[in-house]
Amino acid sequence: MSSTHTPKHSPLSQAKLEWRNETTPVASDYGDVYFSAADGAAESRYVFLEHNQLAQRFDALFNDKDKSHFIIAETGFGTGLNFLQTLKLWQDVKNNSPNKQALHKHLYFISTEIHPLTKPDLKKSLSCWPELKNQVNQLLNLYPHAISGIHTLEFSDGCSLLLCQQDVITGLQQLNEHDFPALKNTLGRCVDAWFLDGFAPSKNPDMWSDTLFQTMASLSHRGTTLATFTASGFVRRGLKAAGFSMQKTKGFGRKREMLIGQYRGLPYQTQAIKNHLSKNAYSAFWPVYQNRDAAKNGRQKTAIVIGAGIAGCTTAKQLADAGVNVTLVDSEEQMMQKASGNKQGVLFPKLSHQQGDLAEFNLHSYLYAQRLYHPLDAAFHKSGMLQVIENNKLADAEALIQRFQNMPNLVTLVDQQQASTMAGTTIKQPCLWYASTGWFRQASLQQRYEQQFKKHVDVNFMPRTEAVKLQYQHDAEKPWTVMLKSLKHNSSQLMQADFVIICNAFAANSLLKTLDNDDFQLPLKNIRGQISQINNDQLPQLKTTLCHNGYITPADPESPNTYNLGASYDLRDTNAELSKQSQQQNLQKLIQYLPDFSTIDTQAQSLSGSVAFRCTTPDYLPVVGPVPMKAAFKYRYKNYAKTAKAFIPVTGPYYSGLMLNTGFGSRGFATAPLTAAIIKAYCLQQPFPVNRHLLSAINPARFLVRDIIRRKS
Repeated sequence: MSSTHTPKHSPLSQAKLEWRNETTPVASDYGDVYFSAADGAAESRYVFLEHNQLAQRFDALFNDKDKSHFIIAETGFGTGLNFLQTLKLWQDVKNNSPNKQALHKHLYFISTEIHPLTKPDLKKSLSCWPELKNQVNQLLNLYPHAISGIHTLEFSDGCSLLLCQQDVITGLQQLNEHDFPALKNTLGRCVDAWFLDGFAPSKNPDMWSDTLFQTMASLSHRGTTLATFTASGFVRRGLKAAGFSMQKTKGFGRKREMLIGQYRGLPYQTQAIKNHLSKNAYSAFWPVYQNRDAAKNGRQKTAIVIGAGIAGCTTAKQLADAGVNVTLVDSEEQMMQKASGNKQGVLFPKLSHQQGDLAEFNLHSYLYAQRLYHPLDAAFHKSGMLQVIENNKLADAEALIQRFQNMPNLVTLVDQQQASTMAGTTIKQPCLWYASTGWFRQASLQQRYEQQFKKHVDVNFMPRTEAVKLQYQHDAEKPWTVMLKSLKHNSSQLMQADFVIICNAFAANSLLKTLDNDDFQLPLKNIRGQISQINNDQLPQLKTTLCHNGYITPADPESPNTYNLGASYDLRDTNAELSKQSQQQNLQKLIQYLPDFSTIDTQAQSLSGSVAFRCTTPDYLPVVGPVPMKAAFKYRYKNYAKTAKAFIPVTGPYYSGLMLNTGFGSRGFATAPLTAAIIKAYCLQQPFPVNRHLLSAINPARFLVRDIIRRKS
């Protein structure tokens, strides 16, 4: 709960606890309790839930045709008691609401924590609240590793916990769409209620600073409420100076007073002076997307999602669960074909010992996907994964282990003998062992989405259909018109929508060409990959997935006589048919790393498997977010050609409601779930599930900015 700023990506030290009467956790570094020894749950309800009037406001939300969600932000997660109390209240009010539209309403609970508790300490701290047993179990099942950044945990009944494992200032400032004083958050991303619950000001004064109060103001709208257990004078004065009207009220139990307040706002000139920074201190303006507000007309929103691979399916589900009417189109007869159609897919944790946007994005994507897939017993097989370490990569592997040394459930280093025992076959090199990952049965995952969408009244799947043209009319109620062509009936139709999300991999460029956008194209590559299926008679019975310069999965219990392995990496090869040469390459790589497989007669193996094409980008990050208006973008940011550090305080010109979600390479299963949540946040003006710098790193306009800086036409 300290507010000392932490460098980006640095390891987090977990909370050190002492125990008072074996039931009350005390933070050793601060000498303060996490909750009241008398009745922490009752104090939490009284101070935060009752004085923010949450029961009444949740009920009002469920009857509001315009507002889709409610946002609470907290300045110290601690044991999670305040969150669990709020979650229970949300679930109770929602489940008792007679209004059908309550089903699609969402609660976002944002909390910061620089010293997260270990899971055993968390479990012990919450064991004395039997009335919260169900909520506690949900939290324990989802509780993340102590890794810096935003961890988005999805709970039942439409609740997301955005746990910012960072110091309070850094964590909250990352929730701002920009750090420029004149650019306020989109209204839908402003906090509705604040819980100020750090350790007492006398124990941890840095956490109750003017910087915190001003950051809170930047994230608030007029009418945002706050409550805190303290009645400290400097806290009251600091909040008042930041624009909150403050008053004292009766405290809980023996505490005489506490503070409550409401944000009233400050004149712009005053706020600009308080937040004055040199122009070089501001982040870039081009990634800021300010879409037209179509959320206030009281009608259900509509979206067309183009492409029904893993990206399209996860995006369609995110939007439909939020109450958007989704039409999902694909050129194939079934969902999850082409690059998402391998019989067995691997949830591959592409972790790195290095720091940077790619490493951070891969890490948080994997953790988000892992939480999503683990409950899917039929589709996801948690068999772990061994990654063979090349002879010249041992130092990198040791650096990776050093980075995650306190997280053995995430990754450990095993020697050749240990790896061979784990795998059930001889391995010559040491390996990285990822215990919590595994492989997918594609057919089960596909079936799961098909069943969900058939039951979901807000999803309409159109197979054997191509989107062939886009048209935008900015002043229309539904600004997007898409021409859809039926491949089955050779007919066309026009469909209108509020949002269009392009998830069809390399084909995205063909569709973008139909838009009047100065020939905006993405630098995508289409790389052929062939999966080989071999008979496993007389071969070792693998116990886990093995990744080397390729991969092989354990036999699927539904196809026990077959191994799936691959995948080839065939540059500039457009052949969609199975190739004997690619199969030979797959088999030779397998034998090179797994000597027990040398008994394979590579020539006798029948040609069997599948071919798909990976859609990749130059920086290996996907393309996620709004489509830029190319000509306007180049004109607005032309001074970047003079200097990449030009100060251009104008937001990027983007099409409203047109999104891209593509460019995943071979990591779609690991990254698409998180990017789907990002797309939903863009469309519905909800909190983003990742830090702001990651949104910039995957923004489609990054290539335009790069070309302007390089003075490319």
